[in-house]
Order: sequence, then structure tokens, then C-alpha cells
Amino acid sequence: MCKGSRQLFKTLAILPLHLLYAGIVMKKLFVGGIAWGVDDKMLREHFEKMGPVLEARVIYDRETGRSRGFGFVTFEHDEDAERAKNEMNETLHEGRIIRVNDAIRRTRPPSI
Repeated sequence: MCKGSRQLFKTLAILPLHLLYAGIVMKKLFVGGIAWGVDDKMLREHFEKMGPVLEARVIYDRETGRSRGFGFVTFEHDEDAERAKNEMNETLHEGRIIRVNDAIRRTRPPSI
């Protein structure tokens, strides 16, 4: 291992995992149009056909606890995410056509 690689490894080793995954080794996709009955496990299983999934999350309404009909899938490798985006966008899953796009990081306005 060369000196530069060692320094990079030391730097990565001390970063929290959420920062390490934030653009270095993963790609997050937005999945819209999810059927109401789909949960995190079902979403993960559907997308694992494309490659290793780090996280699959269906988003639920805070007040009702019902699915909001969308979620996010985070892949370990960018190329798997790209393939999933290209091959799974506008396909049928659990009776609904899903949309698969790159997730866009949104910042919340400061609370008053």
C-alpha cells in the first residue's frame, strides 16, 4: 500500500458511515409510485436483483402511519444504481408502475 492510499484509508476509517456513504461508495435512488402494501423488505428484495443494496426505505406519513407511495434505495455501487435506474424505471411492481430516478438531496429551511 502506498503512502497516499494509507492516508486515504486512515481518513475514511474515522468518518461516520453516513458521511462515508454520502457520495464515495454509494448511490441513492428515488422510487415513486410504490404500491401501498410494499414495505422496506419487499422494496429491498425487488432492487437486490440489480446488485447489493445498503438500504431500502419506504416513506410513511407521520400522522396516519400509511405509506406515502414512495421510497429510497441506496446501492453499494454506482454502476448497479445506474443499471437499476435504466432497467427498472417505468416497470410494473406489485401492480403499479414505478418511477426510478436519482435521489435529490433537499435541505430543509431553518425552523422558526
